[in-house]
Amino acid sequence: MPVLGKLMIEEPTLKMQTQATRSVLYFCLGLLSFDEEDEEEAKVNGKEIMTIYAAQLLTSLVDILNKSIS
Repeated sequence: MPVLGKLMIEEPTLKMQTQATRSVLYFCLGLLSFDEEDEEEAKVNGKEIMTIYAAQLLTSLVDILNKSIS
């Protein structure tokens, strides 16, 4: 996730920024689609993972939005 967040902001090519953003979106959707039984089997807590990266992702998305507006 840190690499994708960095690509979302620093990549000069719009296509690569879009791909990085799309990858983050699909990762987040995958975590959110886990139900409690899946999390117990995989020993993964999607909420904890999202909490770790939420600030960085929101910062990256705001930066992209500001660039788009400019």
